[in-house]
Amino acid sequence: MSVLKSILVAGMMMTGLCGCGADNDNSTPVQPEVKIKTVDELLARVCELAADCVSATPDEIVACPADLRQELDESDLSELQRFTTLAKSEQDRILACFDAGICGRFGGSLGAISDADLMEPLLACWQSCSRSEK
Repeated sequence: MSVLKSILVAGMMMTGLCGCGADNDNSTPVQPEVKIKTVDELLARVCELAADCVSATPDEIVACPADLRQELDESDLSELQRFTTLAKSEQDRILACFDAGICGRFGGSLGAISDADLMEPLLACWQSCSRSEK
């Protein structure tokens, strides 16, 4: 197991899901213990959630955030930066929703995940979770 994955797994708490009503069948908890504060932390978390969908090696999981970041344009990065300003509880709801929707989007390889595979479900969940709070 890679050092990054070990740190991420160790840093997450085992709590129930509250992701806009979406159930999560994955064994990895959705909510990290601390609030996501940087785009790089968000990309690492997204890659970890996506890795649960496929048979990913530790090296693929470690490489995923940097590979994915290269595909993102300034507009995407700006949106992801806005995510880091949300309250932890809102981040958790959005990530739980994202976790339920990411599998099946990018085929059988974590290396095949694209900017659209990240942005489309993440923004849809963001909008959905924001509406459900009102």
